[in-house]
Amino acid sequence: HTLEKLFYWRTSVNELMLYPGYLLIALAFLLFVSTAWQILTLGREFGFKGQASFIRNVIKEKEKKKKKLMK
Repeated sequence: HTLEKLFYWRTSVNELMLYPGYLLIALAFLLFVSTAWQILTLGREFGFKGQASFIRNVIKEKEKKKKKLMK
């Protein structure tokens, strides 16, 4: 929308030529959702849940150490 307003495409170009932009945005969104779903599926398949909890515990320990040092 920004480019069409900057270059006055709505007045100079047939409106049907603007639809490929909308199609591109829709396809990019669908690609993003599909990729996110694949990542979620891989995480479930290979069991990254245990590693995530380990990482969470390490972060909590570092935060506790920082709080002790600041006191």
